[in-house]
Order: sequence, then C-alpha cells, then structure tokens
Amino acid sequence: MPEPIHVFPVPAKAEYPGDFFPAGNITIIFECQDDLFAANYLADKLSKEFNIPKNIKKNASTLHGMPVFIKRNTCKNSSDSDEAYTLSVEKDKIEICGNGRRGVLYGVCSLIQLFRKTTNGVKVQAARIEDRPYKEFRGVHVYTPAKSDIEDFKRMIDMLTNLKYNTIILEVGAGMELEKHPEINRTWEKLCREVESFPGGPRGLQASEVYWKDSVHTEVGGGSYISKAEMRDICDYAALRGIEIIPEIQGLSHCYYLTVAHREIAERPNEPYPDSWCPSNPKSYELYFDVAEEILEVIRPERVSIGHDEARIFGYCPRCKGQPGEKLLAYDINKLYEFYRDRGITILMWAEKLMNLLSYENVYIGGAREYRKDERGRIWDLPETYKAVDMIPKDIIMLDWYWAMNPNTQDYFREKGFKEVIGNLHAGTFKDWKRRMDSPNVLGGEVSSWCLANQDTIARNGIVFDFAFSANALWSEKYHDDEAVWQEAFNRVVSFMPRLREHYTGRKYPVTGQEPVNADNLKVFYVGGEAPAIKLPDARETVYNGDLLEVFFPQGENITGTSYLHPEITIDINCAVRSLVFLHACEKTKPYIHSIDFAPTHDYILGMYYVFYKDGSIEPVISRLGKSIGTLNMDWGRIEARPGDTIEVDERGKGKLAFDPPFYSVKDPWRDAVCYFTKPVVFKDEKGDTYSLYAYEWLNPHPEKEIEAVRHVYTIKDEGQAAYLFGVAGSML
Repeated sequence: MPEPIHVFPVPAKAEYPGDFFPAGNITIIFECQDDLFAANYLADKLSKEFNIPKNIKKNASTLHGMPVFIKRNTCKNSSDSDEAYTLSVEKDKIEICGNGRRGVLYGVCSLIQLFRKTTNGVKVQAARIEDRPYKEFRGVHVYTPAKSDIEDFKRMIDMLTNLKYNTIILEVGAGMELEKHPEINRTWEKLCREVESFPGGPRGLQASEVYWKDSVHTEVGGGSYISKAEMRDICDYAALRGIEIIPEIQGLSHCYYLTVAHREIAERPNEPYPDSWCPSNPKSYELYFDVAEEILEVIRPERVSIGHDEARIFGYCPRCKGQPGEKLLAYDINKLYEFYRDRGITILMWAEKLMNLLSYENVYIGGAREYRKDERGRIWDLPETYKAVDMIPKDIIMLDWYWAMNPNTQDYFREKGFKEVIGNLHAGTFKDWKRRMDSPNVLGGEVSSWCLANQDTIARNGIVFDFAFSANALWSEKYHDDEAVWQEAFNRVVSFMPRLREHYTGRKYPVTGQEPVNADNLKVFYVGGEAPAIKLPDARETVYNGDLLEVFFPQGENITGTSYLHPEITIDINCAVRSLVFLHACEKTKPYIHSIDFAPTHDYILGMYYVFYKDGSIEPVISRLGKSIGTLNMDWGRIEARPGDTIEVDERGKGKLAFDPPFYSVKDPWRDAVCYFTKPVVFKDEKGDTYSLYAYEWLNPHPEKEIEAVRHVYTIKDEGQAAYLFGVAGSML
C-alpha cells in the first residue's frame, strides 16, 4: 500500500483512514455552471499528472468509473467563508462541496493531492476533510513580469492556487503599455538600462545623493513593459483561479517611472534620477490620475495599493518648504484616497511612515523625527510624519512591513482604528504568531518577492519556500510558532516542495518530483569514493528522503564521496536516459546576496558536469551553490535572533537592544533555495550530528540520444572550499 498522503496547506479537520481506491477512470459531475471551470481544472490536472481520461458531465444520471460530485453548500450561514469546503473520498464516490466558487476550487486542489501513481495503477486516498481558511487575506507581492516570462508567470499563478492564495499585489508602474503616455514607457526602458549600468548598480544609485534614495525596481516588466492585452490576459487567468489582482500604482515615493519622464513634478527636479514627486504640485496628481485611469481600465480592480513606502523627501521644493511632514503626507494620501473612493475602490498603503514605535534596535522608527549621519557620512534629516495617521480615513488598509521591528505594530494600528495586512511576511521566522495574527484587525499577510517575476529568480531567492510556509500559516488555524508545531510545518513544506517545483516549472521530474522514488526504474552509474574522498558515518537515521539515499548506498554500505579536486571524474553512461541525478554536497557556504543586489552568480559556481552524447554533442550541467548544491552541515532549524549572533546594532542604538527581536533567523540562507531546486537527502549519525546531501535532477533535453559519458570539471576559486560527488544515477526510458 502507498504511504499516506496529507493535504497541504493543513486542513482545519482531516481524517485519512489509510485506504487507497482505484481511480484510473472517473466521471466529474457538476451542478452549478459557475463551477465548470473547477471541473475542467480538475480534469486537466488529472489528465496531465496521471493520464486519467477527461470525462465531465453536468447533472449526469449515467456514470462511468468513479464519480466525482462537485456541489455547492446551500445551507451555509451568511457568516461562513465562501472559501470553506468539505471533501469526502470513499470507495465508490468522491464529493466536493464548497461554500462558494473559491471553496469548490480549493476542494479540487486538495483532492488532486490525494491521487498517486502505483504499480497497480492510479489510486486515490480515502479522506474526510472539513476545511476553511484562518485568514481572509492570503497574498503575494510580485512585479509585473517581462514579456518573455508571461507563461512562467501563469504557472506561478497555478502554483499559488494550489497553495490556496487568493491575492496578488502586482506592482505595475511603467511595466504596462500606457497609450496616453508612451513617453513614460520609453523613459522607463532607458532608465532601467542606465541604472543597471550605474557604478555599483542600483544600490550605487540609491547611495548617489545626500539621502538614501528609493530602490528603482528595474525588474518591473523586466525593465520594459507588457501590452494591455497581455495584462488583461494575466488578470483573467488569475480571476478564473480565484486570485484577486491588486495593482500597486506607486505614488509620492518610488516614483521614478513618473518623475524621470516628467521631472517638473519631482520634489528635487535637479537630481539626475528623482524618486519622489512634489505633493504640493497639482501636476503630480494630474499625471498620476491619468496613468492610474489607464491601468484601472485594463485591470478593473476592487482594491489598489498606492505604495508610499520609504517616503523620505519632504519640504525640499519652494512649494513644500516650511510645511510639516505629517501635513504633506496626509494631504497626499487623502488626495489619492478621494480619487479611488469616487470609483468605488478601496486602497492599501505601506504603513511605516504612519508609525512611531520603538524598535528592538532602541530607536524610534517609521514616521519619527530622524536626524543623524549614516556610515557614509551623509545627513539623514527626516521630518515627523507619523501624526498623519490621525488625519486620514480609517478604511485604508495598512500594509505593515515593520512587524519585524516591533512586536506590537498590529496593536498600534488597531488602536488607531485601522485594519492591516502583514507585509513582506516570512511566516517561518515570525515570532509570537498566534498572539499577533489573532488580533481582530489583522486581515492576513502577503509574501513579497522584490525580484524578477520568474521561476528561476524567485526560487533562487528562497521565495517559493516562503510562499509555501506562509500559505500554510495563513490558511491553517493549527499553526503557531512553538518549536514542535513549527518543526512539523517545516517538514511538511520540505515534503511539498517537489510538487511546487513541478507546478512552477511545468515539468515532471521522474526521480526528485512529487512521486515516490521508483528504484526499479533507476540505474546507478557511479558511487563516489575515489581518492581524494570523504567518508560519512555509516549508522544513520533518516531526516529527509532516506529512500533516495538507499538507491546509492543501501543500508550497511559506506557513504563516500569523491572530491571535486580529483583530477578527472569520468562516468560511463552508454545509454539513453530521461534524466540524470547528481548526489553531491560542499563543505562551506558563501555569503548570500539577494538578487535585488544583482549578485554575481558566477561566484557561486563550484564545478561543471559535461554530458557527452554519442553523436558528439555536449550539454553542460552547472554545480552552483544555492541552486544545485548545498552544504554538508546545513542547519535545518531556526535560531533566536539575539545580539552577538545575527543582529548588528548601528550607531543609533549604541549597541544596546531595547528588547529581543520579534523574529527568528536561519543559519544558512541558502536553505530555502536548495529545498526547491534539489531533493535534500538528510540523515543523522549515532551521535546526532546531521549530514545533508543534495539530489539535483537534470532533465535530459535529448532523451532520444544515447549518452556516452559524464565528465566533471573543477572550477572552485575559493581555496578553503571543498565539494564532493557521492553518486550519479539515471532515470531509464
């Protein structure tokens, strides 16, 4: 019998009796026309993943195979969430009953997880599930994708649907075609080229003036823009999957897309690259409203984010000089609020400039008065703005991204009468989760990517892991951050990552994908051990993916790896394969640099595997830290963020913390990325020491051609680094 499956995110109530029923032939029956999409979605996924023939009927009386009934709950209370559903899998039928359109779709997503391929055909696990979301707002923040990444972006939407997210905050800026203002699109493209070639790149530009400038977000639209038709297509695609698109149309700050094209509205127009508009200039609003109208016409949203994070430039120009910061900020917010209110649109905004709270670094943050010199000798002269919180409408939703600075930010906004969403959420490192999230004004949270909106970049930054962990925390009321519950949630995410990778890439991984390892279909071509070599302890207790370790090193065999320093590692293949799996690890990590800082990715390359085909052609496979390989001594847990450990207090706090930081830290920031790109093989020895190997699966682009051999070439530049190849196996055709 297959191993039991557990639905993710964790349902409110779930029973899995343990039985698996034949499900190679099913009939999907729906009642409500609005659920036709959910029926088609189920049929498409089962067809692609399990080769189950599509068979959809409305109100059918004659059935073939196991019936799947898709129904609506007609007895729900008015207070019940439309996202709630029940799911029952029995021997002779499956029933999904949703409170609303989203509930039906989430029931479908849960059901798909219960299917599995076995040697005896496709099976579905028995289950009884009653499910509902913990938080109503479950979102992500991403940039508008590049034109070349639109299909990749749609696969991300499917992945988010599978995780039961319901919101995307989509930063638009000049990333969409603006027919009324084509000069903004043209200027945006030119600006992005110049900024990325600026001395020191975008970070260099931010440090180029007397104050720290806003980040430019050159990744929006891939440094260009998509057409209106392409944007509309993305919005329609998301809507069908129950995901609301909230366009972020930045105002006041982060306004390069407007102020560089029209520097007459800039607060500091003489700068080469002004980042903020003048809130006292009527032309600022004339231009913004013109652009916003065009974006609204395409996206047709119910809610809009107006940005306003990191607004620092107040009172510079002749119009604004002498006016209090809070007055300028409140005027600007109210001006935009009225524009959207008149169109029936609710606004969200980044909220830190409305705060006046003591941070763990022992300084007042957000909208507090600030005058100091930074480490570069520049003067920071920021006026008070926090008093504006009492001068704006209470139905604005606050995006609170300072939750990691003070443990009571949600209480601050509750007392001020505002609802909020936890922004830039990292649920896996969020401390005191239940107390803070149970606050009645907290609607939910959103995970931010702040990078190119494509799979490779988002996953490399560890954001897919964040998507998964935070999805579970926002959906499941059972989650809290006590150690045992956190560890269980973390383990579930690690186990679920192969499924997300297949969703996001749109590709099947025969060895490291969501299906259990089929050792009968694997051939081991190489096991390490040639000198110079490393030998790991034989006695082992599996933490993750021990079945894959057994493929290479059956119980009792020595676990050995050949050093990349070996003069030449040549592995004979002499057959055609669907994929090759490289089991390897390195000894030392390197400093993690987020893609927002344009990390030099070539610095992380530890070696190259070259695949030689018998027809003379060659394909390279890169061994890159943080993507295809990680460290032998990876720390899979979390740690308290305390002084002298991970926190450095700058000159403002004089080295003394006001209180413990309200978050946890991870010791190895590459952890979340390698969990996506590889299948980590983790075990403990008899002393309790943990060892981690990484199974990286290379999908053969030419499975029809025979491979002669694989050869490894050493490229490590760091003399203190060492890496080891433990084995190579192939998935046979």
